This record gives sequence, C-alpha cells and structure tokens, in this order.
Amino acid sequence: MPIAVACKCGKKLQVPDQLAGKAAKCPACGNAFKIPAAAPAASAGGLAELLEEAGVAKKKGRFCPKCDAPMTGVAVLCIQCGYRTDSNEQLEGHELASAGQEFGNKHLNEAAQMMRREKASADRMLDSGTPWWVILATLLGFVLCATAGVILVDARVIGMQPEGTPIGRVQRLPVLVTLAGVGFLVAALIDLFAHLVLTAKAYRESRKQGVLCTLIPGYSLIYGTMRFRDNPGTTLSYWLASLVAGGLGAYVALNL
Repeated sequence: MPIAVACKCGKKLQVPDQLAGKAAKCPACGNAFKIPAAAPAASAGGLAELLEEAGVAKKKGRFCPKCDAPMTGVAVLCIQCGYRTDSNEQLEGHELASAGQEFGNKHLNEAAQMMRREKASADRMLDSGTPWWVILATLLGFVLCATAGVILVDARVIGMQPEGTPIGRVQRLPVLVTLAGVGFLVAALIDLFAHLVLTAKAYRESRKQGVLCTLIPGYSLIYGTMRFRDNPGTTLSYWLASLVAGGLGAYVALNL
C-alpha cells in the first residue's frame, strides 16, 4: 500500500511502502526527507476483539424474551424468571433466581441491576402518592356538592319543583341524605378507577390475572392487596373508597 508523504514545499507524494524508512528527494524542490513507516493495516475484527476483551460478546442461541436468560433446546419455560414462551404468561410464584446475567460481564450486570432497582423504586414512589384519578373523582364530588346545594337553595328561594321530577325528588330529601349520596358517588368513582388501574396491571402481569379481575367482582381488590408493595397508593385508595361507599350507601338506603 503506497505511503502518503507531504514535502515542506507543499508537494504531496505517494511513495511505495517498500521505501519506508529510507531517504528521498522531492521531485519539485529537491529537498531531502525521510519516508515514514507505513501505518499498520486495520484489523477487520478489531472492534469485535475489543468488545470480546471487555466481556461484551455477541450472544448466540435462544434467550428468554422477558429476562434474556439463555434457553436450551425446545424449552418453553424460562427457569430464571418463570416466563412461558408458548403462552406468553408469567408462572405465578416464580421468583427471578438470577436477574441481569444477560451481558456476561460482572460490571455490566451490576449496572443493569442497579438501573432496574432504581426504576422499580421510582415506580413505587409515583404510585405511593395521590393518584390522579382520586383527585379527579374529588373534583367531581365538589361539582356534585355544588349542584346539590344550588338545588336545595332553589327550593327555599323559588319553591319546590313538582314531586315527580328528578329535581323535585332531590329537594324533598333530607340534607344529610343528599350529602351522603354525593359522597357515595365520589367513593364509587374512586372504586371504579382503582379497579380499572389494577385490572390493567393484572393483564400486563398475565392474562389469567387480568381475566380474574375482569370477571370476578372484588378480585381486583384482592389482587392489589396481594401486591400492595407494588401498588400502595392505588390499593389503599381502593380499600378506603370501598369502605366509605359501603357505609354511605347503606345510610342512604335506610333513609330513603
């Protein structure tokens, strides 16, 4: 491969590599210079060798689509995380025995595990706060309270509406029963939102858990309680709203 040489006068030359290390003269100005040694040819596998030395090598074979652990032969169950490749479901009660071994390098595995722990911690912190749907249901409760107040004031200022109309029936209810009804509706909305959130998380975990939350009344509350550490805010709101809705609903039913 020719060696590129530049003379002080600006002349650029291409010198055969067999003249490397020898003296030569520039054909343009006659100035003598030494031909440098030829640069070593880049290895085609240089990058691959560097990655291999760092412990980051291209993996071959079958790997679990969830935890990326190696799977042998025609196996359908990952022994590391319990994921079934034939049904795309997570085996219940199976703990991840050795998370983060996908890189084959100690330092990269530790970094990946730390990132997963930080993400899980951040998710728990977000869920431990007041969920947005609780705030929304509370705002709707204020709107309902204001509406009920307007209806009651209207009865005193303008007069009662006909008894057969919805407004007339509300105006004839005791104030405490009206307020209890509004509280019941707010608690029921919180229950509904919490049920939908936990059902969605159940479907992400496995199809079986999602179907159970959908078809069996109250199972979503049991699901959230069993996984309280992962869903503290949602589950706690669900429990409190259920108790409040039950108490207020019973009070309204007894006083109608």
